[in-house]
Amino acid sequence: MSKPFNFSGSMTCEIKGSGGGYTHNETQTWDITGPLVSGQEWVFPALWSAIGGGQANKQRPGVKWNASWAVAATQRVRLIIQPVGDQWRFAHWSAQAE
Repeated sequence: MSKPFNFSGSMTCEIKGSGGGYTHNETQTWDITGPLVSGQEWVFPALWSAIGGGQANKQRPGVKWNASWAVAATQRVRLIIQPVGDQWRFAHWSAQAE
């Protein structure tokens, strides 16, 4: 697999989960903001963002609660792309991960 020197644009991942009084929907996006910066792994500067939210509730004798949350985050990261056979593995790294 050749190196993606001209790799540009964005990548989006939609996360949806539900079950037993729980739901969560989230969209994460990585926007490439610069050129390739590393060799073995392909590392690109990117802007990562996540938006979404969810809710959970529990009701049984003596227990009743409801919770909801919102996700809204943006951070500069390094988008790491690793070729593995005929597939690609994606990850991101940020200073917060240290």
